[in-house]
Amino acid sequence: MGRKGKKPFGRALTDAAGIPPELVSSLPLLSMTGQEELFIENFKGILQYTDAVLLLQTKACLLRIEGQHLFLVYYTKDALKLTGTITSICFLTS
Repeated sequence: MGRKGKKPFGRALTDAAGIPPELVSSLPLLSMTGQEELFIENFKGILQYTDAVLLLQTKACLLRIEGQHLFLVYYTKDALKLTGTITSICFLTS
């Protein structure tokens, strides 16, 4: 018999601790305010940055943000904040 309906131990532990699954998984966490402000966590690094495109490497995929007048307000190893007119966000997998 299988463990039907039961969560894996790691998932149950993070749920019990109240940790968002995005922080322990390989997925980036995006928080957007309107169309002009984007906050991104859980990424590896910047591959390309212009005033029209931001390309980020994450553990699971490439994240491509397109827009106009894009500006990195701040960039740390943990998070970044992007402003400008954001027109599209694409998750590119291999």
